[in-house]
Amino acid sequence: MKKFKKISLIILVQITILALTSKNGNAQGFSLTTSLGVSNYLGDLGTEGNTTAYKPDFSVGASYDLLNRLRLRLNLSALSVQGDDVNSTTKGVKNRNLSFKSQIQEAALLAEFDILDNSFNSIIPYVFAGPSVYHFDPHPLRPLSRYGDVSLRSLGTEGQFIPGNKYADSKYSLTQLNIQFGLGVRFEISEKVSLGFEANYRNLFTDYLDDVSSNHYIAPSTWDQGVLDAGGENTALGKQLRMAQAYAWNNRIDAKTGLSVLPTEANASFPRGNPSKNDAYYSYQVRLNINLSSIDGGSAFYSPRNPSGRKQLRCARVY
Repeated sequence: MKKFKKISLIILVQITILALTSKNGNAQGFSLTTSLGVSNYLGDLGTEGNTTAYKPDFSVGASYDLLNRLRLRLNLSALSVQGDDVNSTTKGVKNRNLSFKSQIQEAALLAEFDILDNSFNSIIPYVFAGPSVYHFDPHPLRPLSRYGDVSLRSLGTEGQFIPGNKYADSKYSLTQLNIQFGLGVRFEISEKVSLGFEANYRNLFTDYLDDVSSNHYIAPSTWDQGVLDAGGENTALGKQLRMAQAYAWNNRIDAKTGLSVLPTEANASFPRGNPSKNDAYYSYQVRLNINLSSIDGGSAFYSPRNPSGRKQLRCARVY
């Protein structure tokens, strides 16, 4: 996270230097942005019959006006999401007792379009969309005391590292692409400063944001055989597989006794996730925009050298 913040700051400084050293006409199109808000997740864990917890997020970035109502945006975001079955109102989901949390770092290149012309309106609705690269790393929300906090992907809770590659197709990358769609409304406080509120939805191409996808658990006999094939309980892979087995089940709670139970050959067929639907995450943010043209003394009024200037005098309509 600290490294991501440092990179974000470096990029912003570079953009600012570029804007300050550009000619007046070019600097008119640059703005710096910063946003604060909350993020959330849609997926397999704890979302059925329940809204998962909102977590804080922030973004920094820059935009460049291509046309009067169209601009490009670069957004660098740090978000966090989590899901927890114990909060679900659905009994079967609650008893599954799985959970996760993840930090997300994201870089997005978006096109933003104003629905209303900002030359004539101070309250402007807008839409935006585009691709982004993001990095995530699911961890247990409540680590097991005998193992501690671990990266669930590195364990292979759905058998990804069992010898023989039977479940190798379930391996997933922690850095992927998504497509963002969003809308917002912006209030122009002045020629140089505006404040907006926006909602941003990310369509993912993975069902493993929460490390859960398979529609069944792996039977204990399969884990046991995997440990044997790995060379036994005392090998590095053997220990990893035992940890993966524990976190795959994550101390499931028996609905009748209220006690934690281990999977059996019979109940390993119980549903673990839903592979037919990918995960998603979204955010709500308040966004501050600062137009860098205020720094270089550029005029917001129309002139032959500034034909895109706002608030220009217009001729009376001829009837």
